[in-house]
Amino acid sequence: MQLTRDHLYLFLFFALPLVYFQSLPIATSDLAIWIAMGRASLEHSSLLRHDVFSFLPTGELVYPAGICLIYGTLYGLGGLIAVSLFHKAALFGLLAMLYRASLAKLRAPWPLFNIALVLYVFLGLASFAVDRPALIALIPFLASYLLLQKEDELSLRELCALGAVQIAWVNLHGSWPLLAGMFGWRIAARAITAHRVFRSECWGLVGALAASLLNPFGYRVFPYVLETALVSRRREIDEWMPTNLHDYFPQGILFYVLVAAVVLLLIRTWRSDRAEALRILRTPYLPLLALGALSFRNTVFPFLAFLPWLQQLGRLREDARSAKAGPANLGIVVAVILAWVAFLPWVKPGLRNELPPTKRDLYAATAPWRIANYLKTAAPGRVFSDWEIGGFLALAQNDPIFMDTRNIIFSDAEFNDYSTLILAQPGWQELLRKYDVSYIALDKRAGFALIGALASQPEWALVIEEPGALLYRR
Repeated sequence: MQLTRDHLYLFLFFALPLVYFQSLPIATSDLAIWIAMGRASLEHSSLLRHDVFSFLPTGELVYPAGICLIYGTLYGLGGLIAVSLFHKAALFGLLAMLYRASLAKLRAPWPLFNIALVLYVFLGLASFAVDRPALIALIPFLASYLLLQKEDELSLRELCALGAVQIAWVNLHGSWPLLAGMFGWRIAARAITAHRVFRSECWGLVGALAASLLNPFGYRVFPYVLETALVSRRREIDEWMPTNLHDYFPQGILFYVLVAAVVLLLIRTWRSDRAEALRILRTPYLPLLALGALSFRNTVFPFLAFLPWLQQLGRLREDARSAKAGPANLGIVVAVILAWVAFLPWVKPGLRNELPPTKRDLYAATAPWRIANYLKTAAPGRVFSDWEIGGFLALAQNDPIFMDTRNIIFSDAEFNDYSTLILAQPGWQELLRKYDVSYIALDKRAGFALIGALASQPEWALVIEEPGALLYRR
């Protein structure tokens, strides 16, 4: 078989996102707390029902237990290396689904127009290609979207597949209501624009909602998801806030350019072919754009579904040429391979307890292993930290922490205390004494006001300074 340019572009389609992902340090924040919960559940041979990591009072827990158990198992087998490789494998599977649903349907899929679209989608997805549970949730999302965007009535087999996807999704991540939302849009939009309602699909939607109950916490996952959204927005958690151009640069610009392109396409289609425009409205893609505008964390969905959506509408182009692979193309592939080898997990400093000095600036976001190791051997005591570090410390050491990224399990009063402390507002010293805090661990790069305030407090000594974190001891 002759090596063509199309083969090289296919290789780069998979290689570029994976090389980028490999180049990043492991972002442990909320990943670490889910690993810790899974490990604790496996150690006790039962799911955690109450929090065991914070010294603050919390109520009965609800969480995606399936992903916690997967993480806990992988962590026990190979530590963060195994978890990270699992995420890379998930990304590869996601790319395979994306390619099969779009470019693979074309005979010659690599004209410049398609290449530009692919690169734009990759840029939009870049901030989400990280070690977070949300990455795993993209697989059931894409699987359900590909079924729900079909114009024809869904078969019994497809409806059963949606139910199976919902069962997996509800046990993996809190974004599972999106399936029912897309399904509901499909039924309502068809009823309004085509005056047709398929009874089997209505029952399929009911079945998908019923499938959501197949999790260890039953119906309680419904108020859990609602509370997560409402509380996180009320507390102004960054990723839950509406997408704007200032706070989310450059991803916000990329998202709204995508929105503008879709709106322009819809307007032009409406003027030339209203039946086709109505078909566009019936796809579940438009509500994904609305969700992306409402919350930055949702902008990943329209980017991921963009290529399959265009393919379904027949908007992707084909290239009549299939040129031979030239020296320049081969050189690009060799460079990508070398970059990938350079960032293999087993040579990545982010997975070592001690960072090589030459790599400390590049991997400043690496988990603070030295701080965790210090706390393991130091005198026991309560730890106050920003919640990004808090999740990692819950996993990597034994002292009780104040708060982590699961902000909704803590009361408003405790969250206000956290804000008072991290911002060094009046009364912060009294709060440290109230909670009997012995250690303070903070993200050095975040520039918290508390870091400057501690510098003038002789009772707090800086004992460890990592590239990305600081540890103080009373």
